[in-house]
Amino acid sequence: MKVFVVAAPCSNSGKTSISLGLMRAFTNRGLKVQPFKVGPDFIDPLHHESAISLQNDTINNTPRRSINLDGWMLKREETISTFWRNAKDADICIIEGVMGLFDGKDGKTEHGSTAEIAKWLNVPVILVIDCWAMSRSVAALLKGFVEFDKELRVEAVIFNRVGGDVHTAWLREAVESSVVGSSSAVKILGGIPKSDHVAVPERHLGLLLPSDFAKDGSGDGYISKLAELVEKHLNLNTILELSTFDPPIEIELQNNPASSLQTQQFLNGGPKIRIGVAKDEAFCFYYRDNERLLMSQPNVEIVHFSPLHDNSLPEDLDGLYFGGGYPEIYARELEANTEFRDSVNRLLGDGGKGVYAECGGLMYLSKGIFTQVDGDNDVQRYFEMVGILSIKTRMVKRMKMGYVSVKVREKQGNWELRGDALFEPGLECRGHVFHFSEVVESSEKTTDEEFVCAYEMTMTAAKSGQETTLDGYHLLIPSRDGSATSTVLASYVHLHWGSNPEFASSFVRFLQKNKRNKQQMN
Repeated sequence: MKVFVVAAPCSNSGKTSISLGLMRAFTNRGLKVQPFKVGPDFIDPLHHESAISLQNDTINNTPRRSINLDGWMLKREETISTFWRNAKDADICIIEGVMGLFDGKDGKTEHGSTAEIAKWLNVPVILVIDCWAMSRSVAALLKGFVEFDKELRVEAVIFNRVGGDVHTAWLREAVESSVVGSSSAVKILGGIPKSDHVAVPERHLGLLLPSDFAKDGSGDGYISKLAELVEKHLNLNTILELSTFDPPIEIELQNNPASSLQTQQFLNGGPKIRIGVAKDEAFCFYYRDNERLLMSQPNVEIVHFSPLHDNSLPEDLDGLYFGGGYPEIYARELEANTEFRDSVNRLLGDGGKGVYAECGGLMYLSKGIFTQVDGDNDVQRYFEMVGILSIKTRMVKRMKMGYVSVKVREKQGNWELRGDALFEPGLECRGHVFHFSEVVESSEKTTDEEFVCAYEMTMTAAKSGQETTLDGYHLLIPSRDGSATSTVLASYVHLHWGSNPEFASSFVRFLQKNKRNKQQMN
């Protein structure tokens, strides 16, 4: 198996474009390509999956997915295990880095960086350098990256956005005279010419989605063009030669047992659970491991649905999972689909159900969204949403981003949770936030519900590294014994359950317990 990392000195150097081109180019050669993305990003992996969509290759009868590898959210052993589990049977694994090669959680360590992942896996790094505004200086830049960390295998360089053959020749001369001649022996793979017509457009949360290109009729043509560029201008055979993989440690491949033997016995003996997961253009931000962990629980079936396109929820669901995405972009369509919104309210009204929502999911479950219309950032219109949560949300111009640690509160509001919560009190997990919206508190409350904070959350600010505390949200239904049952947990945090698989088990236990209780009452 061949493995390499595509990294860069900084963001906007062309990592994603070149990674996509390489993924499609090697797919076109008949190789089974497994993509990975360093960091918490959701959008780049969607493009990765489009790049390999032409290959006739599956894992457990499902298409290969691009998998996040994040050294802050997951420990070293969990990261390596995640890599092995998804790399099996692949011919080549392409790992796209995040930000600059050494950029991570803070300025003092490599924690959460591309370099950390490359060292954990002991794989070579190909550095992509945007050379549009430099020539000989590329040698100084590359030399610094090669020598900054001797434990890191920076083995090749790609010159991106070059001005032509002469420019490429100067860049090659600079590197060959000062870097290639050293003990590092960095290989020059070629130069990609500046080509604005294949650039992937962006918006407030990042690149446009693959589904956006499908709408305008261009499909994945941009990926095909990128593949043509890398085939023409890069030495792909050299990439295969240098992409040697010497596993750093032996790890027994497992399905990440999600819980204790006692928990497994409970789940095995519980009723079958059907969990609906929202999947469409508006709800597409999910860590693949979260759904995998749910599916690995005994007696669990996952059913996908679309709040945009379906008229109602699938039948016989016991719980719902709304991920993040772009509900603000599709607010008009989501509001217009009143039949579907009514079906969500009916499911909650049926009793014994549970709903977990992240970021865009929180916005959808709120009373409504204030968002821009027709591209005018200064004019906002209100769109009605499901209304389960007694809050509203609105789009803002300032981004909120950073890594987050959460701990489920044991006391929430005036209520003690006694095992009647989607996530059991005391559980801890890691994730991240990345959004341009905020909660607008509502004075409207029902008589039998209380909207309270569910998490103790600590956020590491992306720029300063300082710790700040935040709150999540639970919808609690008080009971006569002084406790409370949480049927809905909604938060801006995207949790990676791989950091604590008990979150998946706890969600399933809650749904099974409620279903069993309802069956006994009937």
